[in-house]
Amino acid sequence: SFYRKYHKSKLNWLLHVIAVPLEWFAFLGVVSLMTHSLTPVVISCVVASYYLVLEPSIVGVFASLGQIGIGVSAGLLAIPSNSPEKDGHSLTREMSLLACVYVVSWTLQVGIGHWLIEKNNPGMADDLTINSILLSLLLAWNP
Repeated sequence: SFYRKYHKSKLNWLLHVIAVPLEWFAFLGVVSLMTHSLTPVVISCVVASYYLVLEPSIVGVFASLGQIGIGVSAGLLAIPSNSPEKDGHSLTREMSLLACVYVVSWTLQVGIGHWLIEKNNPGMADDLTINSILLSLLLAWNP
């Protein structure tokens, strides 16, 4: 498959298993903090449903549950940001932490996984689509 063409090393695959959920969490966490809503939960439920349509197997179920768990976790970030004791400094700190998680995620996937281990560019460099982004967790968790 297209994904396996770029992920031949088991170590690279393992890095993606760990890093792709971190990437999703960081992205959805920023959405949560910016919207002060549970939008990440809705996004994750839609994406999880898409996984089940495409992969009606145990892998699809686990990826869907993982996606929903990531969305709920990220959505919880919106709850404290509505509290009166929350100030701009803590919001900046949370956004900075999420940015760090995002950078670490991409460093693990691209810098270490693709450039050092596989000696290739990620498949998304050749074919970046909304579908490849949405399917990233399902693909990473489907050996």
